Amino acid sequence: MKNSFLIFLFLLPTFLLGQNQMIQVLAAARKKPAPPDSVTLTITFSTPPTTASSEFAKIKYNKHGVFNLEVDDNQTECLEMESILLNYSFSDGAGLNHKYTAATAVNGYNFIGNEIGNHLGLGMQYADYSILINGGWDVMNHTNRHVDLINNNGINIIGYTEDLLVLNELYYNKIGYVMNCFVVPETFTGFVPYADDLGFLVSSSSGSNSYKPAVPPYVAVGQVSNIEHPDSALVQLKRGFLHYWAVDSQVNSVIHHFKSMVDASSELDNRFYRVGTHASQWDSAAFHGFVDTLNILSADRIWFTTAREWMEYRHTANDVVKQDTLFGNSMIISLSYDDIRNDFRWKDICLNISSDATIFNVSFTGSADSISYNPATGLINIYKQNLIFDSHLLKQ
Repeated sequence: MKNSFLIFLFLLPTFLLGQNQMIQVLAAARKKPAPPDSVTLTITFSTPPTTASSEFAKIKYNKHGVFNLEVDDNQTECLEMESILLNYSFSDGAGLNHKYTAATAVNGYNFIGNEIGNHLGLGMQYADYSILINGGWDVMNHTNRHVDLINNNGINIIGYTEDLLVLNELYYNKIGYVMNCFVVPETFTGFVPYADDLGFLVSSSSGSNSYKPAVPPYVAVGQVSNIEHPDSALVQLKRGFLHYWAVDSQVNSVIHHFKSMVDASSELDNRFYRVGTHASQWDSAAFHGFVDTLNILSADRIWFTTAREWMEYRHTANDVVKQDTLFGNSMIISLSYDDIRNDFRWKDICLNISSDATIFNVSFTGSADSISYNPATGLINIYKQNLIFDSHLLKQ
């Protein structure tokens, strides 16, 4: 908390300097030394292999597709959604199961200036978020006041950058969490370039893309291969939208698109489908039936996750430095995480081992939390989650 407060004091005067100077100061603030961060795997084979190699899985757990559900505007229905999702899980391909998760997109204040997390009846309260986070959910930045700063409705806000940063600092101070994914409020796409400059990984929207090329084509149901790994952080992702849970036709439309995604997904052609909602006309029975149907259709081939976990996996798999060494009946895989951003929550890695010998055992040393592995398929999952953040800033 002290470090966060000091950084905020350091940044506060820069709000008067203009956006370009401000971004330069932010970039300088992100640079800090990091201790060595590494994991070493020792793979023991039943016999000395002639050949052995490893490569990163394109999608975590070798799933064929990705599904995201995002709930906007601090909706209290998220708590009931989370309790229902706990009844559903998918396999990690190596003996462990993981619960379905979703994300909540939050604001700081309502239109008349009341702090939502401190006022019962306005939305989720700060104490509620630990339930979601512990359940694997993400919390996304949906702007501080949910207004367009070009036409700011009389609210005195300095600019896009400050609005995004103030919300990140508010939730960091209240719940200790750093948000690095952004949901565009309504169609106010003026925020997007500033979210990119600040280091947000995702700009999620149900509207049209803006600012720079997005997923081609810009659709809510698409091919993972079309999402190129960006040189800068931001990926613009579209999503469908389910307005009313009590309207069967809307729920069935989402199920139809989900089935289309599943049917088109394969080991070589990974697909994704993303949906947003306000949980309007909330119907818990309808939601339960919805998830039950998706669970059956997925047949354990779809990764039910958040945009954050998905994008952090893509960045981590791209930026981790890996070295394989083979001798005797063992292969040593060294992984260096030194180039991975400190604001990442999920630093998990999945490796596929190819060899003419059978895996007998896998062990690890270093900063991982745990591993799981499947000797028959050669899949190794390295679990490494971070929930202690140094400040509200991104790209630390």
